[in-house]
Amino acid sequence: PPSFSHDPHIIPKLFAEMEEGGPHVSIVYAQVDGYGVEIERTFFLEHIPEKAKKPFEAMFQARALAYSLLKPGTNMGEIDTKVRKSITKKGYGDYIIHRTGHGLGITGHEAPYLAEGYDRLLEPNMLISVEPGIYIPGLGGFRHSDSVLITDDGYVKLTKAPEELDDLIIS
Repeated sequence: PPSFSHDPHIIPKLFAEMEEGGPHVSIVYAQVDGYGVEIERTFFLEHIPEKAKKPFEAMFQARALAYSLLKPGTNMGEIDTKVRKSITKKGYGDYIIHRTGHGLGITGHEAPYLAEGYDRLLEPNMLISVEPGIYIPGLGGFRHSDSVLITDDGYVKLTKAPEELDDLIIS
């Protein structure tokens, strides 16, 4: 059921049935030559419940804000602070339970962090995830995550999957 997605690291039973609607979150993590990448998407089965549209949009806009700030020299803690303010302004601040992103490497979730109070600047060749999330008990979680390489003048998204709400309905 959608309640599985309310926790970003829950592992449901292998053959648990998913209900129509959602949100549901899929997570794919892979390692290549010992280094990890991840991609996650919020998706819906058959239809999008009306009550899921606003939190999805809040997550989607927060994610766009995070991407607009990704360039060398940007303070990583400030990115998280701005993303949190965006989500809070839309009424979902009480449903943020993790940082905006983290480094990817040998352990998967490692420094550097897009986290409030983390005082480090983005640098070229950092590999990070961007994954602001909203988790509403009884409704579910809303999170997209992509693996991103910081470049000399911005970033390159290394993972590709549908992102827009209407493209995330599985019939």
